Amino acid sequence: MIRINDASTDFERQLKKLCEGSPYGARIESYFTAYSGKRYSFLEFWLGEENGVPVCAICRYYSAVTICGAINGETADFVRMLSPDSVLCGGVSDVFFAGMTKKTGETLVCTRRADREIQLPSGCTAARLSGEMRPLRGVYDLLRNSFDETSVGSFDDFFVDLSHRIRHGVSDVYAVYCGGDIVSTLTVTAKTDTAAVLGSIATKSDRRREGLAGFLVSLALNDTCKNGRRVFLHREKPISVYERAGFETVGAWSQFTAKR
Repeated sequence: MIRINDASTDFERQLKKLCEGSPYGARIESYFTAYSGKRYSFLEFWLGEENGVPVCAICRYYSAVTICGAINGETADFVRMLSPDSVLCGGVSDVFFAGMTKKTGETLVCTRRADREIQLPSGCTAARLSGEMRPLRGVYDLLRNSFDETSVGSFDDFFVDLSHRIRHGVSDVYAVYCGGDIVSTLTVTAKTDTAAVLGSIATKSDRRREGLAGFLVSLALNDTCKNGRRVFLHREKPISVYERAGFETVGAWSQFTAKR
């Protein structure tokens, strides 16, 4: 059975219990918190149940679906009925989302603060964005130049979503400034009491191999690895900066994308 969000304290309690300590759960719970657990045309939550017991949490943000927990045939049928552009979940069989393009990679976790001291080059400073959101323009431009346009989206959508989550304490953005320009950036895309997810990291092409990315990873870990919170990331290929920071592989992720 699929149970839709009824804005009750029971629904919130069960959703947060399912999401606890999970990278997928952190994404779902951070949206739930940022939007006060309410239902919107662009954001909805469900619980998948078996014999009356919740076994998975489902979140649809616009056309992107995230699933935390056990996926069975009923859950897969329901998610397909939503006609999502993408589905993010733990490593699962292709049979659940046949007809969609599947991408997979490793899930890594770090449970400790950084134990390496990394120095920034002379003339550079680093900060976590708070209060003033105008620097998000520079963050967006750097991400746009580092990744394809489809994965970054429009600036308006990027700014509205990320600034809202930053103000509600469920996301963070870190940046290195050199000469007044943002030359490296890292995003904590989701953060709850028990888990956080590192997202995009990007550095200007002419400032790479200066340790900027490693500095930001260490800075984010020192801020985020507190009170037992686990910090996760998803990657498609090995990136040594994460191993040096103490991340270890703990599983796999799957992302299914609709064929258009």
